[in-house]
Amino acid sequence: MEFDVKKIAKSARLKITKEEEIILKNSILDIINMIERLNQIDLVDFGSANNNKSFEDILLQDLPSMKYRDDIATKSMSNKELISNAPKSLAGCIIVPKIVE
Repeated sequence: MEFDVKKIAKSARLKITKEEEIILKNSILDIINMIERLNQIDLVDFGSANNNKSFEDILLQDLPSMKYRDDIATKSMSNKELISNAPKSLAGCIIVPKIVE
């Protein structure tokens, strides 16, 4: 599957380096591969005593970048901090260009 990482980054208003572009492209490809793998998983014997693999093991095998990270709560940005990074805002909300007709 072909896609333009720079175009995606531009749509998201992200400035990325060449190194970040490579990392993002690989991450997107891993996500696409994981989704395609869903169609290949045989669920008939899944969960039986004969099958000792977890769904996560089957789905994420050979995709090391897709391993789950620990779910640890961290401090979030305040609304004021978020709005300060937005190109346009109104009444505490971020204004974005219309992209759907």
